[in-house]
Amino acid sequence: MLGVISLAERAAILRYCHAYQQHHDFERQVKKDGRWQVSAKTGVITEHPASKAARDLANQMIKLLSAFGMTPTSRTRLAVKEKLEVDPDEKLFFG
Repeated sequence: MLGVISLAERAAILRYCHAYQQHHDFERQVKKDGRWQVSAKTGVITEHPASKAARDLANQMIKLLSAFGMTPTSRTRLAVKEKLEVDPDEKLFFG
């Protein structure tokens, strides 16, 4: 390993992956059941619990992406050092 990712960052990356998977699962459930449900007792229309969970996870993923500099706004705050030498493989694949 190159030592680029710290243990703290690994945990955050794993959290993002877990949130992504949960979000995917909840959205699949919402697609199957519908975003809204009607109470059999009262007739009140409420949001499906999986819909709220998916929305909360989407917000969590956006925050994590922002922390990693992976949103347009967060990229503007990154301080990136200029790369001094060109990797031959990089030049081969990316010009």
